[in-house]
Amino acid sequence: MESHRCPRLIQDLKNYLNQLRRRAIGEGLGRNKLEMTQLPFEQLDVYHGFKFVLEELGEDALDGCRPNDWVRACPKTRGPHGQERFDTVVVMRTDECEGTGLQGTRIGRLGLLFKLPQQVYGAFASPEYWPTELLAYIQWYTPLKTALEKDYLMYQVKKTPLRNVNMAPADIVPISSICQTCQLIPCFGTGGVPEEWRSENVLDSCDRFWLNNWATKYSHQTLY
Repeated sequence: MESHRCPRLIQDLKNYLNQLRRRAIGEGLGRNKLEMTQLPFEQLDVYHGFKFVLEELGEDALDGCRPNDWVRACPKTRGPHGQERFDTVVVMRTDECEGTGLQGTRIGRLGLLFKLPQQVYGAFASPEYWPTELLAYIQWYTPLKTALEKDYLMYQVKKTPLRNVNMAPADIVPISSICQTCQLIPCFGTGGVPEEWRSENVLDSCDRFWLNNWATKYSHQTLY
């Protein structure tokens, strides 16, 4: 998955399927055996975007107007305008998550949208405990602090330390656990802004960000 910059996807996918197996039948493969095991399929159904309806809040609920959101994981395409886009998102991680506020959530960057195949080994039905819904491969930023930064009234997130494959920690989650997309603002600090920073590369080049809770009316009501 070079175009999606997910070099560890195969190993993380094997770990995810092993967790599903362990929860369903009470046993899974050991670490060494899992590393030697091949995936029972050779391809995935990949999607570049997904549209969903956000929770109704305040006057929106009274007016019957429910805002929509898009999440996108688009690799670079050919041509002068073929820029890649991998959105940053707010993801539900614990049962403490509520309709508003960030308790029980974590910020991540979307790497891939996909569905598991319905057949394995080319001819057999996939296990019944495999999810059929759309899944998301999320690369994580550091967990949020318990309070806003008082001078900015925003949360700060940082890139997590890279793993041995030069990639941030990542997980596979159901698309239904994504609450909304979010905007990250680079923490510029007191020095000058590097000239090479652009909108298309700043998420890769910068290490610290502010979670922008002023980007939209909806984010102002929920990202606190």
